[in-house]
Amino acid sequence: MQRIVGGLIAVVVIGLMWITLGRLIFIADVGQHGMLSSEAIVTYLLLFLAPAATFVPLRLWTNIPLYDVEAIAGWATLGFALAFLQPGTPPSLGQFLFFILTLTVALATICTLVSFTVGLRACRDVAHKHDVMRARRQGYLLAMFIVACFVLHGIGTLTPASGTLLFMLLVLAELLAFSRANAKPAARRAAGSPAKSYAEALTSDRGYASRR
Repeated sequence: MQRIVGGLIAVVVIGLMWITLGRLIFIADVGQHGMLSSEAIVTYLLLFLAPAATFVPLRLWTNIPLYDVEAIAGWATLGFALAFLQPGTPPSLGQFLFFILTLTVALATICTLVSFTVGLRACRDVAHKHDVMRARRQGYLLAMFIVACFVLHGIGTLTPASGTLLFMLLVLAELLAFSRANAKPAARRAAGSPAKSYAEALTSDRGYASRR
């Protein structure tokens, strides 16, 4: 019971951190106050604390190597770009590529988690259930598909035909990668089964919540 209550409290605190960060970036427009203002300092702290509190327990649950580091770097960089960087009109190539890269990494952390969770439910083979390389690969492919659709829509070339063609290309890439991965020993593909639930990870001795 204490684990459940502690997990719920941690989830509420994490949600409040994300809400506060979103309000600072999109409503208060913290970038207009300067990079050394009190609002900016709070934003810097939340850019690290919110992803860390969210993804460190998920890393303990999924056992995906460097998942927490990747998520913290991706979301913190994306948040910093949204809050403080002022792109030109139109944005330069460097600004465009920087935003696309950070957006792809941030989305990939979510898509990887979705792929891992679906694999736990859908895959019958134990090695495939806990195949973290498959989850990460599919996560990045899905993130790239989403970002590509946004880009095509932005330049006015997204149509049902182009979207379907792009999706089929990603499916073919996944089938090719999956067939090659199946030729490798299962021990190289799986990093181990998740040993605890997300709520337990939030309140474990190694989790972020207990270190506070």
